[in-house]
Amino acid sequence: MQRFNIPGMAFVLANEEGIVYAKGYGLNEFGGTQRVNSQTNFKIGSISKVFTSLAIMQLRDQGLVELDLPIKQYLPWFATKDASLSDRITVRDLLHHTSGLPGRLNAHDIKGSDMNLVSSQLEHKLQNVRLVAPPGEKYEYTNMNYDLLQLIAEQVTNLPFPDYMSQKVFHPLGMSRTVFATGNQSSNSATGHRYIWGDIHPFHEKLSFATLGSAGLSTNAEDLGKYISFLLSSSAKGNNPVLHSASLTEMHHAAIFDESIGHGFGWDITGNTIEKNGGLPGFSALFTIIVLLMWLPTIVLRLRKKASYSFKKPNLFIILICWVLNGLILTGVLYYIFYLVPYESGVPSLDRLTIAPDFVNGLIILSVSYLAFSISLVCRSLLQRTATISDSRK
Repeated sequence: MQRFNIPGMAFVLANEEGIVYAKGYGLNEFGGTQRVNSQTNFKIGSISKVFTSLAIMQLRDQGLVELDLPIKQYLPWFATKDASLSDRITVRDLLHHTSGLPGRLNAHDIKGSDMNLVSSQLEHKLQNVRLVAPPGEKYEYTNMNYDLLQLIAEQVTNLPFPDYMSQKVFHPLGMSRTVFATGNQSSNSATGHRYIWGDIHPFHEKLSFATLGSAGLSTNAEDLGKYISFLLSSSAKGNNPVLHSASLTEMHHAAIFDESIGHGFGWDITGNTIEKNGGLPGFSALFTIIVLLMWLPTIVLRLRKKASYSFKKPNLFIILICWVLNGLILTGVLYYIFYLVPYESGVPSLDRLTIAPDFVNGLIILSVSYLAFSISLVCRSLLQRTATISDSRK
């Protein structure tokens, strides 16, 4: 904040059990008096997309949307300059950014909130657009994909998109201050800021209604913490009131790769993270799920040029596998430090390697730290397993 002269920000850390830490820093507006707290709303830009994709999957679970149907089934007016190609674009293509629509497209200039009015303007805008690739073949990130998904949701539910999201997603998850909105709807909302001639000034960005699905979410640290816990705690067995567990798992699989990064359902998937960043003029946001102890499947799947990550809670078998793998690694580390290093150095034991005391101390600290880390992981998984069994008996 000091380095970049940021007036205010908020941070949340959460796991499957709930919020671990949430706090606001700085002020809602440069030169103002109201301080940012964990309930201060910020606009999070393109992170909105992972909520829109969840809504589409929810509608799929309800039988209202079929991912592999052409989007013309839901938006009959949809067509680009080459209609024979655009007729093949499916809902799934929109979700994965594989529609072939060019990256420059957006609905920022679309006026009004009535679905028919928005549709007619988009129809006119798309009629001279050429696809950059046939549908399903290339990853091309564009806001238009999620602007169209917003319209599909409105078409099949006959509800304005913000109303549907509030009723079917945010309210059930307890995200009481989260809303899709074109402007600030909360009394405790941060103002965006931009540099103008070298000085930072408040900047008020007003989105068009047609861009809500791609960039219009306003939320806060506490509500995002609840959403993170929902993602992490949804079990592979049984369903929750928001989304079937199998659908949630499906959402965190990479559908296509762009160089080394996988993409699917609005998420960007790397070797050890599932993430999404977002920004609007005056705002910047980052949403990251860190995947721990997943190095082995990551390596195997990378060799196969595929990736599959999910928020599935580990069962007893997986926990035992992790214990065994961790034990083997620990054994290897200790063998290297306390046997191979002295042997290669020509001394009977590590403490006799007096020519490099800092090196010896570092290795000892490393071995002790790794041992403590391993024990803590085992204890944590045992406690969680015990708690899960106790809850199930109740």
